[in-house]
Amino acid sequence: MSTASDQWRALALQFDGHRIEAIQIIKALVAGQDGAQAMAETFLSRPHLPGEQVLAARVAEIASCPK
Repeated sequence: MSTASDQWRALALQFDGHRIEAIQIIKALVAGQDGAQAMAETFLSRPHLPGEQVLAARVAEIASCPK
């Protein structure tokens, strides 16, 4: 069983991972890197990450975790 702090850390890392991926793709596009356009198209074609729903689910999980 994970602790509440583990759950918060996982939530932060999930959103940070998306941010870092987007930055890497932007840098590749600016640099004219081969395959950057395909990376961007793949990233943009993924379903929207419903941040509010993810947060609500994680908060519910955290509430049930030991302190």
